[in-house]
Amino acid sequence: MIRRPPRSTRKESSAASDVYKRQSQMMSRTEQMRSWTVAETGRFLEEHDLEGPAELTRVSGVNGADLLQLSINELSHDIRLTPFAARKVGAARDEFLRGL
Repeated sequence: MIRRPPRSTRKESSAASDVYKRQSQMMSRTEQMRSWTVAETGRFLEEHDLEGPAELTRVSGVNGADLLQLSINELSHDIRLTPFAARKVGAARDEFLRGL
């Protein structure tokens, strides 16, 4: 049985409110990354101490929308990142999307 506050209570359940806020943040972070240019994507990687991958993504023309879609395997093979660097890029992307 789902427990709900009485109708006379105006304040939303904090648990439900937190879930909604996290979903909204996730969507906005995804949309934010999707709008990044190639230069902004490179700056993001440089801010995470990934200068080498930042340069390779610039040369390859990777923008934010691309970064969202590329798998670790694709970063390694298509962009020519080492497997270690590809995992670091993926981790930085995922941390950004989670808001860490």
